[in-house]
Amino acid sequence: MDQDSPLEQLEHNPRVHRMLRRSWFLIPLLLIVLLAFFVRIPPAQYTDLPDIDTYYFLRLSEYTTLHNGQLPEIDTFRNWPYGDQQFDFRLPIYLPSYLYLFVNAVLPMTYFRFAFIYPVLMGVAAIFVVFFFVRWLFKDDLAALIAAFFTATVPAFITRTSAGIIEKEATTAPFMFASLAFFVLAYRSKKLVYGIAAAIMTGFFASGWGGIVFFYLLLSLFALALLIFDKDEDRLMRSFVPMVVIGLILQIIFTPFTISLASPNTTVPILVSSLIIILWGIKRFSILPPEKTKFVVPGLLVLGILALSLGQLVSNDIASLVSNIWKLATFEGTITTTVAESIGGDWNALTIQTGSVYATPLFPFLEGWNLFNIFAVWLLFIGGFALTFYRLAPKKSVGIPGFVVGILGLGIITSQTVGTVRPEQILAGLAIIAAAMLYCIFRSGKEADRLMLFPLLWAVFGIVGTYFGIRLIYLAGPIMAILAGVFLAAVIRRAATLSTFKNIEWTATLFAGIGVLLIISSVYLWTTLLVPALSLLASGIILVIIGLYNRFHIEPTQHFFSRLRAFFLRKHQPRKIDIIMIPLVIYLVFAVSINSTVGLGFGNALGPSINPTFNDAFTFLREETQQNSSVLSWWDFGYWFQTVARRPSIADGGGAGDTSRKDLALWFTAPVDEWGERETFLKEKLHVDYILMDPTLPAKYGAITKISTDGKAISGFIQFNPQPTNTFVQDNKTIVEFSAGQFLLWIPTDGGAQIVDTPLLLQQQNGQVIGSAPINDLCSNQGITIISDEQSSAGGCVSFSSIGIYYLPPETEHTIFSRLMFMDAADLPVTKVFDNQAIKIYQVHYDEEETT
Repeated sequence: MDQDSPLEQLEHNPRVHRMLRRSWFLIPLLLIVLLAFFVRIPPAQYTDLPDIDTYYFLRLSEYTTLHNGQLPEIDTFRNWPYGDQQFDFRLPIYLPSYLYLFVNAVLPMTYFRFAFIYPVLMGVAAIFVVFFFVRWLFKDDLAALIAAFFTATVPAFITRTSAGIIEKEATTAPFMFASLAFFVLAYRSKKLVYGIAAAIMTGFFASGWGGIVFFYLLLSLFALALLIFDKDEDRLMRSFVPMVVIGLILQIIFTPFTISLASPNTTVPILVSSLIIILWGIKRFSILPPEKTKFVVPGLLVLGILALSLGQLVSNDIASLVSNIWKLATFEGTITTTVAESIGGDWNALTIQTGSVYATPLFPFLEGWNLFNIFAVWLLFIGGFALTFYRLAPKKSVGIPGFVVGILGLGIITSQTVGTVRPEQILAGLAIIAAAMLYCIFRSGKEADRLMLFPLLWAVFGIVGTYFGIRLIYLAGPIMAILAGVFLAAVIRRAATLSTFKNIEWTATLFAGIGVLLIISSVYLWTTLLVPALSLLASGIILVIIGLYNRFHIEPTQHFFSRLRAFFLRKHQPRKIDIIMIPLVIYLVFAVSINSTVGLGFGNALGPSINPTFNDAFTFLREETQQNSSVLSWWDFGYWFQTVARRPSIADGGGAGDTSRKDLALWFTAPVDEWGERETFLKEKLHVDYILMDPTLPAKYGAITKISTDGKAISGFIQFNPQPTNTFVQDNKTIVEFSAGQFLLWIPTDGGAQIVDTPLLLQQQNGQVIGSAPINDLCSNQGITIISDEQSSAGGCVSFSSIGIYYLPPETEHTIFSRLMFMDAADLPVTKVFDNQAIKIYQVHYDEEETT
């Protein structure tokens, strides 16, 4: 008898078959991980990092690399002249530093170049962990693969894990998903060892990013919902309790400045852990009859609420805790926020960051048709949300009413748009969703998977969190991608059970035809969009092979292509094929291609945060000023001053130190004639040498005034389009018209650049002028010039400068900010030492010698 070849022996080896059955997902997972790398690497082509905060972690992690893993005792670049000793989150400083030593030994490179690659490596590692998190949570390998793919390509997650983002989110991404994955394992298996592993991962997570509080609160709500109905305290005892207790202990050890017992972020998980321990102890030691244990947690909650209500009357600490809980529950906004990433978003922002808009180059002629939305993560997420709600209580009498009400609540929440975020509407939506969740848990039986409550809570609060801080879209994106993958996997599995059949020759020919079209499309896209072209090419080749093989080789064999064929061909009906798979295969091909393009398109859209205008100013500071010279500006760009200009800053994005944002806001908005009185602030407290004014500051003035008045008043400037919208002659004068929304500015000139009469500010509505007022003052490099004294003046002044045309209302005209920004600091004791027509740098002089 002929001996089998080595390949045939391998094919018939039962161990190999078992391994393939158990680990079939490894090859597609590897491809997804490689895709995650390629969509995140494009920003590495630049020479500047793509974010501001990244420069802080770049500076300190590079310092530790050069100083044997040691941080400076005092960071003198921050909080000048006092320095910073806290270093709140240390993992994003130490981890890249130590990882660089390993990478550099294998592949030598500069630390700055490594700063681009490091976030990509962490993002790729996170995608790998996402697969196992979803696999263990939903017990579905196919769902885990699709979820990992969507998470790898969704812009909402790429934005904080792409090249150059050497930041907190990128550093902690693998630990975030690992902590949740081990929590799921601990809950399902009731094994304490997994709970301890979750706690260790949580400790790393907490030492790297404050986003840990989001999951502390989510898991607390999850646990509390189960405890109210006397369910699963034994599982929570081995999963939630060690995760919280050990996690908080590790957080206290590694980042003590980031934790406070007066914060609900800490108190709530501790209190919930206490409830779990009490209920578990009562049942474990039979302290109460079983029929009475269901009243323990509700009773303790009532007593706790009463204790907090009365305690705030006698204790300031309890009053502070209650106040913080109330602010958290009612979504009270912050005042000291001016950067764009902290401004609230809406559902439209989420659909952009989880949609297909970045794939429009794939088919430019379809742009604007919204056809790509059928492949969007956010659309599939809605299906996944409903499906997960149903799985929370799979009995039709429970699950269907539950998820219908839940979807209604989600609809109320997602109807929020920019400028119309209403806490009361959000609270109403949350109340509806909470009622549906509690109903499902209350009615759930042994067949229910109550762990499904956690992804639902994550999705809801991730979306709501985005409304109050656009940066939190990073937390909403992954769970939307995960639930989208769960839904698509369920559709695929459902399609495989349908029984609509057609003749195999016809179907095989159709497969081959579709494959040929995909191959032709890939050739068309090859030179411009490599990733989707490769995806279409591979899909086309596979479909052509399947089609030809099924068309001409009907009898099954033991070869590779017959296994591909088996995916479409029923074994018990060898002449027929599942027709429903045809549109599904087409959808999957385009879903993979389009979402791959989304990731690549978004990655290519990311670029440096610093433009040449700022680089020129920083070069001047670095090369033309003394080494310890300090720079005063608004806080947004403080990390740039420290790392790029190599000069200390008074304030920065971390908000650390002795100089609060309100201190700066009060100084900027002070009347210019109080400069002398406020010299103590500049000289004795801050030791300011230079003041930098940049063209982004006028747009932030509203936030500056909001901070200076504790939110009681907001003032701002009107910036007009520098291109005239109209020019006409009136009373022998040439009127040049500029526009800014509902406002018009008329400048009477002699036909050239000379102003010959009083400017006029007009307000219009529906194209009709409804009011006008003269502007008597002109703000220029010489200060304020009075050009007329007409009555009923609008007050304020008009400014023409290299940064644009502005109207300064009366309350802003005579401030220190306006004098520095629009009037070249006229009559102030400073000297302009740098001006590139956008950024101005002033050297400050005092009564005595200049500071050094």
